[in-house]
Amino acid sequence: MPEHPAPDLDIRLVRAGDLRPVAWKNGGGVTREIAAHPPGSTFESFLWRISMADVAAEGSFSTFPGIDRVLTVIEGGTMILVDAAEEIRHAVHPLEPFRFPGETPICARLPDGAIRDFNLMYRRGLAQGHTELRRTTQRLVLDAGSMVLHCAGGSYRISTTAAAGTYLLHHGDTLVLNWHTPDSRHISIDIEPHTPGAVLLDSRIRTI
Repeated sequence: MPEHPAPDLDIRLVRAGDLRPVAWKNGGGVTREIAAHPPGSTFESFLWRISMADVAAEGSFSTFPGIDRVLTVIEGGTMILVDAAEEIRHAVHPLEPFRFPGETPICARLPDGAIRDFNLMYRRGLAQGHTELRRTTQRLVLDAGSMVLHCAGGSYRISTTAAAGTYLLHHGDTLVLNWHTPDSRHISIDIEPHTPGAVLLDSRIRTI
C-alpha cells in the first residue's frame, strides 16, 4: 500500500464491504455512497457525489434540480428510463454511461429484472464530470481535480508515480484520488487488468 503520497495528492481506498446502504432521496430504493465533496455533504449540499444504487423494482427516480447525472448499469441487464415529461424512452445498456439532467422526471422500467447502477452526480455550473470504461492496460493522466476508479468486474491493479506502492481493486472496490495543485502539473496513473475480462469505470470531476 502507498505510504507517502505527494503532499497535494489525497488517495482513499474504499472497499466494497465498507459501503453502507441508505434510503434513496425519495425512499424508493437503496444507495451506497462511495465519495462526495465536500465530505459529509447531504443530498442538498454536495458539489459532486458518486454512489451505487440497487434498482430492484420499477418506479420513479429521485429528482435533483440543478444536478447533472451520469448513470452506468454495472450489474444486470438493460434498464429503460422513461422521461415522463416528454414521453421519451432511453435504453441504458450495461456498461454504457448515460447522462441526463437530475430534475428530469424519470421512471425506470426493468425488462431484464433488477439492476445495480453506478452514479456520478455534480452540481451544474459549479462542477463538470464524465465517466469512461477501461478494459486494458493504460497510463491515465490526472490534472487538478478528482479521479474515481471503480472496479466493476474482476480485479484491477492501480499505481501512480506520485505515491509509492500499488493498489489492487477487487470487484466493487473503488480508489478515490484528489489532486490539488496550483499550476498545470499532472500525475500519471497506471492501470492494469489483474484478471481476464476485468472492467474499470474511470470518473473525472473538476470544479469550475
